[in-house]
Amino acid sequence: MRKIYFNFVKPGMTVGYPVYNSRGELLINGGIVLTRRVIEKLSQHGVPALYIEDDLFKDVEIKDVLDLRTRVEAVNLVRSVFSRNYAPKISSDDTDSFKGVVSKMMRQLLKNRAIMVDLVDIRCLDDYLFSHCVNVCVLSLVTAIHLGYDETTLSILGMGAILHDMGKTMIPKDILDKPGKLTDEEYEIVKMHPLHGYELLRNSKPPVNNLSALLSLQHHERFNGEGYPAGLSKEEIHNLSQIVGMADMFDAMTSDRVYRRGYPPGEVWEMLAAGGDYIFKYELIQAFLYNVAPYSSGSVVRLGSNEIGIVIETRKGLPLHPRLKIISDSNGIFLKKPIFIELWERPELSIKKVFSCEEVDELKLLLTE
Repeated sequence: MRKIYFNFVKPGMTVGYPVYNSRGELLINGGIVLTRRVIEKLSQHGVPALYIEDDLFKDVEIKDVLDLRTRVEAVNLVRSVFSRNYAPKISSDDTDSFKGVVSKMMRQLLKNRAIMVDLVDIRCLDDYLFSHCVNVCVLSLVTAIHLGYDETTLSILGMGAILHDMGKTMIPKDILDKPGKLTDEEYEIVKMHPLHGYELLRNSKPPVNNLSALLSLQHHERFNGEGYPAGLSKEEIHNLSQIVGMADMFDAMTSDRVYRRGYPPGEVWEMLAAGGDYIFKYELIQAFLYNVAPYSSGSVVRLGSNEIGIVIETRKGLPLHPRLKIISDSNGIFLKKPIFIELWERPELSIKKVFSCEEVDELKLLLTE
């Protein structure tokens, strides 16, 4: 299956992966053939993209490190608390619910630690904040598991990560979702959300663990001192806060928003890779990148040899060397019988380009001519 943006969706296509909203309601299941009526319904829900079945991509299997039901449960819990009409303090029941879902996520991630994080999930545009918090929790926990943190620390981290953006509930929605550039005044308002989040968590009854709350306060601090709200630098920023900060940055930049498409994961991956001991601590970045695929399964790429291939799988620890299905030779001639190669066994080859959705459609037209 392959991911396509919604403006490329056409009747007759078959959905490859389910799409839920933040209420946990199934909008469309895998295997459904799209009709104009169904497409219109999905458009009304603000679905930005879909995974569809495609013969050329039939070898691509989308895997998630988290069970889909657990992901939906976690997103729905975040939504239920963040969407309250009053200041969303965490009650003791909420704390128990979050601890329960974080524990469930931890168990699954520990069980699936051999799986690379390479799913670019589909979320309704209005549900961004809720799904984002769950993704940040997943990415943070995967990184901390790789670093060998014990389960007590993982639990504290998971709680802080899933609630890291709670302060955004205090920011006017028209500022958060503004399609254009923020004014200086609006940006100063947005920069207050880490402090708002810390205060909400510490003023809850009972207060959320102080370290978990600290992760909300510090997740926008940067190693070079250019972050906010306090302009902390280097060892002044807790390691767990830096982990949440990396996860927050990666998911925010690769996600589709109301006002823009997400950046390709590979571009954000490379930016982080170049930011060791500048944006975040070097060893924390290395642990994060070890577990996150820069080229998502189903990505169409061009090699330095000019061959074109589809990413089938990425092995843990070998993010830049995925398994590929080669569909075009170095002269641009499509192969009647694709060749599968393990890029980690071909050090002379490297990925030079990732094709956009538009470019993939052009390639498919050439293939069928």
